[in-house]
Amino acid sequence: MNSQAARRPETPLEQVRNVSEANCRSHARALSFRNGIGIPQSVSWLPCGWGGEREQEPLWRALLSTRGAMRLSHGIRDRSSKTSARAARHATERMGMLGGLQEFFETASGSWDRNRFTPREVYLAHTTLGGPKVILRSRPAACLRELGIAPSDLHISFTHDGGAHLAIVACGTGLRGLGIDAVHLPRLLRPGKDNGYLHRLAMSFMSPEEYSILNANSATDSLGELAVRVAAHFSLMEAGSKALGTGLRIGGGMGKPESLPKRAIEVLQIDPVVNFCLTSEAADRAATLQASHLAGYWSSDDEYLVSVAVLW
Repeated sequence: MNSQAARRPETPLEQVRNVSEANCRSHARALSFRNGIGIPQSVSWLPCGWGGEREQEPLWRALLSTRGAMRLSHGIRDRSSKTSARAARHATERMGMLGGLQEFFETASGSWDRNRFTPREVYLAHTTLGGPKVILRSRPAACLRELGIAPSDLHISFTHDGGAHLAIVACGTGLRGLGIDAVHLPRLLRPGKDNGYLHRLAMSFMSPEEYSILNANSATDSLGELAVRVAAHFSLMEAGSKALGTGLRIGGGMGKPESLPKRAIEVLQIDPVVNFCLTSEAADRAATLQASHLAGYWSSDDEYLVSVAVLW
């Protein structure tokens, strides 16, 4: 590499990718489930709100739409923590989408020209059920066709918890839905949150059958092991609801009218494979999407548990 090439400044997309790759390496154990998914996919891992920091203005001016950049700038000036945080989260979500798509295209194509991927030609829309959907225009759309991928087979999902914002992009023939969820494990192990708290939490979202299974399987668990077990059940339920296109209504103002109620998806087994059980409402939603099988994957490190659900 010559000195001129070494001094070349990073493009905005390269900055996003480098930050994401560093976080993915740091949390490789929490992402190890990816080895079992078996379809082309990429994960972007960015710090929450990272894209909305004032010093990142040149970055978000390059990667956001004009409206998005104005909204973020207004949110920062507004000094309202909620307005600013919401704008920063939306900015980080778009940057995660762009970073994930860039990696996806590079992985799917052995020889990829970065100049054929333009942020201004990528949009985030939503399905009629409320789930996220990527819209590609011009060159990225043409590249998707060259790779033999139908737009309906390309899916994206987002999650954030603790200090992490994750996006996953995946494709597969017959893929009907995709969901990702992350749990910041230290949140479940704060002072005062003991074994009893974790069991009460589990009962708050599990059916009696699911809780009975968890209770039996956790008889010899340490507090940390129980936290991971409860987190896996909750996270897989969340990821499954996202794969079904809606997310969950879990109280506290969270969820949409189209969202599935909690307990609509039961997780009857988490190891060695995930076994979902769909209630009639969730099964009807799968039928609407012309899907018949929901598969789940998860893994964790000392800080994060991450799960993904894939609907076929």
